[in-house]
Amino acid sequence: MKIIGSERIFISDYLLSGESRLFKSIREKIPAFFSSGRSSIYGAFKNEIKAKAVFFPDFYCEEMLKPIIKSGTDVVFYSINKNMTAELDVFEKIKNIKTVYINDYCGFRDNKLFELAKKKKMKIVIDRTHSMFSDFDFSGNLQIASLRKMFPLPDGGIILNGKHFNSKRERDASFYRDKINAKVFRFIYEEFSDDKNTEMNYVSLSEKSEKNIKINAKNISLFSEKFFSAYDADSASKKRRKNYSTLISYPEIRERAVFKKLDAKTVPQSLPILVSNRDSFKAKLAEEKIFAPVLWRCSNPVSESILNLPVDEEYSENDMKRMAGIICKILKGR
Repeated sequence: MKIIGSERIFISDYLLSGESRLFKSIREKIPAFFSSGRSSIYGAFKNEIKAKAVFFPDFYCEEMLKPIIKSGTDVVFYSINKNMTAELDVFEKIKNIKTVYINDYCGFRDNKLFELAKKKKMKIVIDRTHSMFSDFDFSGNLQIASLRKMFPLPDGGIILNGKHFNSKRERDASFYRDKINAKVFRFIYEEFSDDKNTEMNYVSLSEKSEKNIKINAKNISLFSEKFFSAYDADSASKKRRKNYSTLISYPEIRERAVFKKLDAKTVPQSLPILVSNRDSFKAKLAEEKIFAPVLWRCSNPVSESILNLPVDEEYSENDMKRMAGIICKILKGR
């Protein structure tokens, strides 16, 4: 049975013989590559932004927050609702903070928050981790991203429109080799051997590599940089949008979806749904080899009920239909 979710494997279907259109456009934005997304966040706040305080969303991963705190920046939280838009009251109550961190959750843009920040002439830091494929107005704003969430890479983070880094920094080899091996074992497990030991190998290697990620100024691995430069984001975007549309066509999923439709500019990272007994729901999916991640566990109530359905480009329409069918059965209690 094909695995949906879990450690992504390398796929050659989306590799071009030269640089992709996305990579060419990124080269125009003074890119600085890092070994991880958290390193790019630290580099942005320590060397580019240098703000005393930042408005930061209260729906987050702890690993996103650590580099900001390490940079010496104070954090004032703003609330994220179940529809993944911001509560705007705090921006009116607190006037002296001029920097805001905006996360394009699951590839979607909170336009009201973005327009408010522009109106108030705030310095906007856009977390493009989930919107690397989306066609939003990024203009001259500082952008940061972890590349591993949208691309099947073993490592990689990026700052765009910055000024303080160059490409000659030392490359980080502390975790990406274990991550590569995890992807290889994941491929072997699915394609050639469903032996439990093989599964344990890729899971343990993946977990080991995550624990070895450091916050530093080191560069992305050469392997990931070259893979990223040739990745056909245009074709991948079409497949992601199609997979999303297949899932959302099921009334049971549409009813629980945070975002019920795609506009022309959005390319989804995943399809987030709201479910009761989320962890139990997740476990039942795992029994069917469907690994829907919980992206962020935090104090925001959204974190307790949200589950992200994979729509990655390596999955077919039949994969989406299988996943949708199993979700519908679970929801009906069968």
